[in-house]
Amino acid sequence: MSETRSILKSRNFQLCFWSFFFLWISFDFFILFPLFILRKGGNAVDVGFQEAIFFFPSVLIRPIAGWCCDHIGRLKTLWTGSLMMILTGFSFLLLKGNYSEIHWWISLILFLRGAGFAAFYTAFFTYAADLSIPENRSRVIGLFGLSGLVGHGLAPLIGQNVLDRYQFSGFFLTSACLSLLSLIISGFLTEKKLFEPQQRNGFQIAKTVTLTTRNIIILPASFIFGYVVSSFNTFGAAYFELTGKAQVGYFFLVYGMTAGLVRILLGGLADRFPRQLLVILFFFLQAGGLCFIVLQPVEHFYLITAALAGTAHGILFPTMTAMAIDAHPQEYRGMVTSVFTGMMDVGFSLGSYIQGHIVALTSYSFMFLSTGLVGFLFVVYVVVLRVLRFDSGHLSIHTKEEPNSTI
Repeated sequence: MSETRSILKSRNFQLCFWSFFFLWISFDFFILFPLFILRKGGNAVDVGFQEAIFFFPSVLIRPIAGWCCDHIGRLKTLWTGSLMMILTGFSFLLLKGNYSEIHWWISLILFLRGAGFAAFYTAFFTYAADLSIPENRSRVIGLFGLSGLVGHGLAPLIGQNVLDRYQFSGFFLTSACLSLLSLIISGFLTEKKLFEPQQRNGFQIAKTVTLTTRNIIILPASFIFGYVVSSFNTFGAAYFELTGKAQVGYFFLVYGMTAGLVRILLGGLADRFPRQLLVILFFFLQAGGLCFIVLQPVEHFYLITAALAGTAHGILFPTMTAMAIDAHPQEYRGMVTSVFTGMMDVGFSLGSYIQGHIVALTSYSFMFLSTGLVGFLFVVYVVVLRVLRFDSGHLSIHTKEEPNSTI
């Protein structure tokens, strides 16, 4: 406990925490981006398509970002991603006209923004993992992620207020400036290389940490997590605006605050209890919580979804991150983080695209219910593996780590 406390009080942890906090608010402003597409004349299919465009490079470039983290450095990768977030935020200010006239420019900017996201996200969480030790990895990563959860809760509310007062020009300007503030803070971080990477090409390393039975739970879990979250992240704003009686800002505020509170109180569960059991329990909670969003009247139930899904998020992300990192050689930490989070983005990207078509063909309610069903089916999958006593390698294979020299 004293070692964990010293990590949390360290200069690098504090700088990393606040840098990620402001960058994540900037990033999560774009939960409201579907409104930009809809108000420019696009539809639900267009929303899903553009979200897929954003996450496609995020997935494609993620292994490259992991290789860069391991071979070039966490901070150089982090700064590159942050800079791309700044430039793309400002670029949206140049777009004029209706959706049909600017949709390819939107796609190009979102493509570049997705590349920046891949870089900074991989770098931040690899850097946070470097600050931890095996005995407190889930706890440290979880509390670092609290910055993103609080930002996730505040961003839509702040973004909605900015949008109402200053339209989308103020919206994009504010997002870009928040990214700039994050980059300035991260400029004071320091880094020391903990592991000397083996001289192997990136493809071989990616293959090593991907095509293994150790990932038979964690990679599907990452995919399903991204798929379920995409439903309300991508279509929540449009759905709540359609109902006219629910506020997307309050939804994500409750979501983020609940996840953060759970992370503070229970963030070390994955360091003390079987991680497969936690995956089963909290994926069930996430899927079940999503079903409340379709109950009528919406304004009486949508915050229940936010609280339940937020609780699940608070435990699942640090649990899955610890499972992924501890199951592979530590000199590949950047690549492991990139593959794990990249699979999450595959789920988010395909989810946005598929769910957009489901909405266009049926309704928002059917889309949310079918997404919840996907979550329940994954729970059954993990239960079957556990009944068969399949060891996915979720237990640590820690290599001997040197002292925590980055603090």
